[in-house]
Amino acid sequence: MYMNAFMGMEFVEGNVVVLHFLHSLDLAEEYVFETERDATRFYMSCLGFCEELAEYPPLIQTRQFRKFLKNECGHLKYRVNVY
Repeated sequence: MYMNAFMGMEFVEGNVVVLHFLHSLDLAEEYVFETERDATRFYMSCLGFCEELAEYPPLIQTRQFRKFLKNECGHLKYRVNVY
């Protein structure tokens, strides 16, 4: 499991990535991909983007990461389950 100042992220079941945001009322967001390759690509992209955000305050990191999810990951086929 990867953790930083604003979230935790884990890769589970081959094609599922789960995000746990610190500043959220939701328990988790589960991203279910069609293929393990897409899930891996998503996970690695998220890790790389989180490294770029490391020097910013947690609330700014969260906001920028949400924008990243919306704008940069739309080409991947997945569904999101929110718990």
